[in-house]
Amino acid sequence: MRFKLDDTQIGKCLRFSIEVTKKTKHYYQKRNQYARTEKLIFDMFIGKLAEVAVWSMMIDEDKECTSPSFKITDYGDSGDLKIIKENEIITLHIKCVRHDSPVKDSWLIETKEIKHLGENDYFALCKYYEPDEIEIMKVISSANINWQKPRNASLSSKSACYLSDLLLTPKTS
Repeated sequence: MRFKLDDTQIGKCLRFSIEVTKKTKHYYQKRNQYARTEKLIFDMFIGKLAEVAVWSMMIDEDKECTSPSFKITDYGDSGDLKIIKENEIITLHIKCVRHDSPVKDSWLIETKEIKHLGENDYFALCKYYEPDEIEIMKVISSANINWQKPRNASLSSKSACYLSDLLLTPKTS
């Protein structure tokens, strides 16, 4: 499902990504010493665009969902969306990859974070085309993701999920 974002949403996401990068650049460069400021801004930008798109989809589907956060903390933004479903809180982690990424249809997570995922953690896996065009590829329970070592050996602290592994799992939300 593709979402078209308007200029106001795009501008808010861009301003946020610039501000969050100014305040957290040193933290993210510790995690990736080769990251340029422009890449950090762009990564934050497409992540926030995807968050807005997923939120829009949830609202369109009449889900009770928290709004995207534009609050900046010491380590970035608070990020995840929360959905109330049958009196339970579901955490929706948003992951976004560029459509022209050299590593096609894969999303990354810090390996150490996997052990903190529970039955109420879901992932919205998105693809970025343009600032006004985000595709939501799949919404899936973390329990249904087979995290693997990334194909790129330089990403040793991360785990990856690949769309090809998820195609047999039905879309859930």
